[in-house]
Amino acid sequence: KPDGSKLEYLSKSSNNTWGLGFSETFDVFISTANNTHSGYFGIPNSHLENAKGLTFSGIQKIDGHYHFHPITENFRQVDVFGGFTAAAGHALYTARAFPKEYWNTAALVCEPTGHLLHHAIIEKDGAGFAEKDGWNMLASHDEWVSPVCAEVGPDGAVWIADWYNFIIQHNPTPEGFDNGEGNAHINPLRDKQHGRIYRVSYRNAPKVEPIKLDKNNQGQLLATLDADNLFWRLHAQRLLVESNAADLRDPLLALVSDESEDALGLNPKALHAIWTLHGLGLIESDSIVREKIYVALQHPVAGVRKAAIQALPPDGRTMVELAHANVFFDRDMHTRLAALNQLYELPTNQDLGEIIVDLSDDPEVKEDLWLSRATYLAAIKHQDVFIAALVRDDPTLLDRSVHDENQEKIDFSDPALDVSAWYDTEAPAWWGNDDLEAFTGFDGIAWYRRSIQLSSAQASQQSQLHLAKVADSDVTYLNGKRIGAAKGWDKERIYRIPRGLLKEGKNVIAVQVSDTGGGGGIWGDPEELYLQNGDKQVALAGPWKITIEKVVTSAVSPFQTGETVQSLFLKNYGPQARKQAAAMEKERALVDHSFTIRTVRDQMQYDLTRIEATAGSTIEIVFINDDAMQHNMLVLAPGTLHEVGEAAEAFAKTPNAAEHGYRPVMPEILAGTPLVNPGESHTFRFKAGDRPGEYPFVCTFPGHYLTMNGVLVLRGEVE
Repeated sequence: KPDGSKLEYLSKSSNNTWGLGFSETFDVFISTANNTHSGYFGIPNSHLENAKGLTFSGIQKIDGHYHFHPITENFRQVDVFGGFTAAAGHALYTARAFPKEYWNTAALVCEPTGHLLHHAIIEKDGAGFAEKDGWNMLASHDEWVSPVCAEVGPDGAVWIADWYNFIIQHNPTPEGFDNGEGNAHINPLRDKQHGRIYRVSYRNAPKVEPIKLDKNNQGQLLATLDADNLFWRLHAQRLLVESNAADLRDPLLALVSDESEDALGLNPKALHAIWTLHGLGLIESDSIVREKIYVALQHPVAGVRKAAIQALPPDGRTMVELAHANVFFDRDMHTRLAALNQLYELPTNQDLGEIIVDLSDDPEVKEDLWLSRATYLAAIKHQDVFIAALVRDDPTLLDRSVHDENQEKIDFSDPALDVSAWYDTEAPAWWGNDDLEAFTGFDGIAWYRRSIQLSSAQASQQSQLHLAKVADSDVTYLNGKRIGAAKGWDKERIYRIPRGLLKEGKNVIAVQVSDTGGGGGIWGDPEELYLQNGDKQVALAGPWKITIEKVVTSAVSPFQTGETVQSLFLKNYGPQARKQAAAMEKERALVDHSFTIRTVRDQMQYDLTRIEATAGSTIEIVFINDDAMQHNMLVLAPGTLHEVGEAAEAFAKTPNAAEHGYRPVMPEILAGTPLVNPGESHTFRFKAGDRPGEYPFVCTFPGHYLTMNGVLVLRGEVE
């Protein structure tokens, strides 16, 4: 509420939220300090709490590039070097004085460390959005210029607040300096007295007549709901709500009924009329108003339909009207997401179960990042009726979802198994290094398959399979028979093939690969992957087939790794969920060493920089992020700290690095966490290597690896 008497925690970002902005249809965008200069808020936090099987924030990082574009080399940063370490402000250009390409798509994001104001281009992407680099709207080579906020003014120009300060960042504290109030280091070059304001206008803008809104002039306020600048529309809406002008019901309803569209396919007056009625409390209290809002659910303008969905109270009658208007399958994806978020809030009834089942089968839902998650969350909220609807469609579904020891499992090594639906990949190579989205950041168990044709003479030769190297362990089969197994990411695999196992014609090699600590797969030099057949070699490097048997962790959505809303729901809320919990507890009992490592606030350091364990043991690390920014923790092979750190710095500059936790695909990364948000924790377990030595651990968030690292010392067993 405006007086602060009621606050709702809507979502969490990755760091300090320094920017908040709205589109003309009230889509919500943010920017943060530390490498998220554009994020989209799509699902409330209340829907995500305790949702099993889904690691997801209601805010999605959408920025499409890493680098900013300063026009001077003289800029100072402590991390995210050359990128947005201090993104501030995220106002969309919501007036009409600039050229049309700016309207409702140009986001104004300040970067004080780069002395610039970035122009981010926001475009629709399914039920979400994507950002493209529009370069700068303002940049300076004056090292004091520090834009921190840019907004669209009442004249349609862009107004920029320039902090104008030489010392911008507050941590880490330089050597020889002390921290003062607010934990910023004390520096005589900080200027606390001065600042600047700039006004950026378009030289060909139409003349803007000044407006002076009068709270007592209702006709003027109503007309201003259709102004060409969101600045004025919002002020007019506010003044109407504050005036408690319930007598304006009918004129406002007339605006809601208007079906016209502007040059962007919007209808501002209808949209703001809905929110004015909502602010006056009339949608909930006045049956005539409510009936008109039900009609607006089928308005030809998507933004108006979306506003109607969001403004209606979530009760049984609303449920009936939403279903009647078919908004759960709306042709506009953003309107559809609003409907699915409202679906979560509705009281449970039998019809909801059928709707959620239909949504879970919808191809558009399956393919969309936001719709798939919103449908899954609705299934969890209304799980009793969802399960009932599933069983009505398939009475054997729950029985078939239970996996016990007696259930027949797929034999991935079977030469007769149909693998035509498996992914195509290359070997040797790290999984995740190709275009297979399912293997991006994937940890778990996968199977490789390759067929070779042999003559009768070749089949009779003494042979060995040279499998290059495998991260981290493999079980290898030939024609359905196990021929070897090994652990160790850097061990070369050479397996003797028993005489008589090879045959004339088709021979099938199947390799089960398990990896839970970073990049996995069959890797090494192509010359190391071959069949030694007598005194000749049969090359095996090149195309293979691959599929996933089990996902342990993944940087991508479970829905992008073959899961469906229904299968993920049954895994986490169906009959087998209890068995999975018991298996996890059994796995926990096998831990030999357990450590808790925390971050040191504002210092880019771990509180423990040396831990010791026994080689070959099972280790559990609980990583707790007490800092105000994101961190991770990766355990590396001995002597590879700088190699991995430099690779991570290069990787951070690629568009999807944050989705992958700033974790490059490298064999040197043995285990670790995803990117952990402030105030959160992550527990990971791994089998330590058999070789004693010093194994570095490090944070690979951009710019951190040199200061935020430690060492795991593995000792040989005591005699």
